[in-house]
Amino acid sequence: MSDLTTASPVSVANAALRLIGEMPIAALDDDREPARAAREAFGTAVERVLRLHPWRSALARASLAAVSGPAPPGFTAAFQLPADFLRLVETVPPTACSLEGNRLLANSASLAIQYVRRTDDMASLSPDVRGVIEAEMAVELSARLRSANTALRREMMALRDERLAEARHASAVESQQGRTGMESWVNTWDRGYDGAHPERPWEGR
Repeated sequence: MSDLTTASPVSVANAALRLIGEMPIAALDDDREPARAAREAFGTAVERVLRLHPWRSALARASLAAVSGPAPPGFTAAFQLPADFLRLVETVPPTACSLEGNRLLANSASLAIQYVRRTDDMASLSPDVRGVIEAEMAVELSARLRSANTALRREMMALRDERLAEARHASAVESQQGRTGMESWVNTWDRGYDGAHPERPWEGR
């Protein structure tokens, strides 16, 4: 997988090319066929992978601006989605809502969201997410550059599925750890903080 300090679209593309036995490229705008294929596969692979799961390294938050004019039937307001929006994770406050084009319809006077963002900044993504993108690109590149080798494409699909399962598991564990920490803090606050550490209640009294 890509190294954290050098992660870039080119490094991810080269990792995918190496998986199918192709030589690396110097830049995505090279005129060689492997570079053209990688350039065309990169954006699609990134967006497809980022939409598969609420990856923690791809999350963002935004307060949405209400769109002027009457809201569609069944909703009280329409809000403009961020330009880099890919997938809705949650709304604040929680409310019934519907995605329509680049707008979010909701029953709320104001709305903030947590969402998965579109990005080509590979260094901002975790190594396991980049690994899934590399494998997804390898699937597409094998179909284009090694079309006669159907076994290779099946191998890349299996690798993609394996990396995706591992990345989803890691994300779920990290999410659970984050929720546990927050729930402990909230529960302590609700009970009334007495200065004691939640795991060492004998302290602080």
